[in-house]
Amino acid sequence: MSNAALGSSSSFPSSGSIPPPPPLLSRLSASYSASYTLPLILLLSLVLALATPASSALPAGWSPFSHFVGYVYFLSWSLSFYPQLLLNVSRRTTVGLSPDFACYNVLGFAFYSLYTLSMAYSGPVRAAYADDHGGGLPLVSFQDVLFAVHAVLLSAVGLLQIAAYDGITARGRQPLSRVAFVLTTVMATFAVLYGLLVWLSPGGGGEGGGEVGGSLLTPLNWLYSLSGLKMFITVIKYVPQALRNYRRQSTSGWNVWNVLLDFSGGAFSMLQLLGDCWATNDWGGLTGDLVKFGLSVVTIFFDVLFLFQHYAWYGDAKRAESGGSDASSFAGGEDSYQRVGDEKKGYV
Repeated sequence: MSNAALGSSSSFPSSGSIPPPPPLLSRLSASYSASYTLPLILLLSLVLALATPASSALPAGWSPFSHFVGYVYFLSWSLSFYPQLLLNVSRRTTVGLSPDFACYNVLGFAFYSLYTLSMAYSGPVRAAYADDHGGGLPLVSFQDVLFAVHAVLLSAVGLLQIAAYDGITARGRQPLSRVAFVLTTVMATFAVLYGLLVWLSPGGGGEGGGEVGGSLLTPLNWLYSLSGLKMFITVIKYVPQALRNYRRQSTSGWNVWNVLLDFSGGAFSMLQLLGDCWATNDWGGLTGDLVKFGLSVVTIFFDVLFLFQHYAWYGDAKRAESGGSDASSFAGGEDSYQRVGDEKKGYV
């Protein structure tokens, strides 16, 4: 990326132009070790699972364990957003985090929120799903809904951080690529227009959808399209971040605990879905909730790639052990402008 794309040197934030992080946040960031996170997640998940009523869609003996696994994945995936957000605040810059990745995240989780909310709580949608799956109901758990809504909110915060700290326009320090702009615009426009057609079709308006166009204009098919778009976004969203790490030969600014918690969430999400299918003897749940299964597979693949980048290929883990950065703390201790020379050379 050229210097022109990054903007002039005056567009780079100076140490005096951005207020320092709140003292309380700095103290918490320095004292809290993310290595305690997984035991806390397991303990809290057990408490929540025991307090959650049994699901009518699952066998009574399996429901508590499914809730436990679901809360582990929900908490892991949900907490995975915070290390990066805290690191951004601590460094007062988002350099190292791909703006394309952040933008894809917002749109993808917006689609996933609509999908999970409708599958879990819309009577007409659940009835239409049951008709298509021999009476079986969607295997969308309460944790799926919580995670999706929480994820879209925190993803939006991350995108706002990029805009506030570094700028996301062509004149900013972290400009969104043309490819990401075009893809997100096209996908958002498609989803809105498809939804309007479903709503305006005979028998539409949220009542199960019409039969126009070979039954394509139904709320259920619209939701399937959203899940497909979410899957597509999940496949492509990690690529800009992986390429950015490669070009910079560093994962600096990309918090490794984001990756570790993301990996845990993907593994436990897959475990819950496979376990629920086994317990109900309904493996059609994999196709009925393909987006959840696909999310897990793609997430695990790219997280393994990021772990190799951090721990094996670029030496960031060794630098963290000697100088202290984001390897043991959610917010890390890396200097805000350590990599400015790299950015000016176009390695971002």
